[in-house]
Amino acid sequence: MPIAAGYRTKVLLRKGNEWARAIIAQHHSNPFEALHERLSDFNTKHCDPPANPLSISELVHRCLNYAGKDAGRESDIAGETLERLSPYFHIEEEVEGKHFSGKSVRIDAIVTPKVPSEWKGDSVHFGIEFKDFNNFGTSFDTKDYTKWWAQCFDYAHSSFDGYGFVHVFPYNCMARFSSRVGAEVAMFLSKFLGQVGIGDLRPATQAFRGKRSLEFVMHWDHIIWCESRGVKQGRYWSMKRKFGSR
Repeated sequence: MPIAAGYRTKVLLRKGNEWARAIIAQHHSNPFEALHERLSDFNTKHCDPPANPLSISELVHRCLNYAGKDAGRESDIAGETLERLSPYFHIEEEVEGKHFSGKSVRIDAIVTPKVPSEWKGDSVHFGIEFKDFNNFGTSFDTKDYTKWWAQCFDYAHSSFDGYGFVHVFPYNCMARFSSRVGAEVAMFLSKFLGQVGIGDLRPATQAFRGKRSLEFVMHWDHIIWCESRGVKQGRYWSMKRKFGSR
């Protein structure tokens, strides 16, 4: 039976909240698009008359905001991700360092491969910085992302105790940002950030043990290491930081 106008918003909101929680739990790179597509399809097929597109967009924002608040904190995202990396990397959390300005800094984690013989470099270390991206605004405001990258830029130009200068990988930042601005802009930004020591730790498209495989990526599409396939470009790149002439 078609859903009449008097019940439409309530049903769409219930469905939207259910799907939003599932989409966010998957760390989807474009949660707005994924939920908007499912809710629009349901609206077209089951509501008579269907809600207008603007109402659907407003419901999507509302559902994602609710789901983001229930999805757990930054520490939960970090804990789950680092646990998945722990079979392959030694992990030290809350590592302190010194920015070239003299300011003391602290990064969420630095990881070191457990089998260094698989890597080209003899002292490979990756910094990781997490944010509660589920609670980022779903509008076109990019402040949440630019502040995150600025922080990573500072860390990429800091010397960390016992590690020195490291490449820094924000978790699932570039993939989500690309859904806002399009692949061409995101690719240019990713390649620039790679030149200043910033990559991306992201869930890949392929599944691994029931979840999306994790991968360290530089310069948009150069996979350094993948949870499901092991060391990739890391076999050929030393991963030493570069400064000055390149």
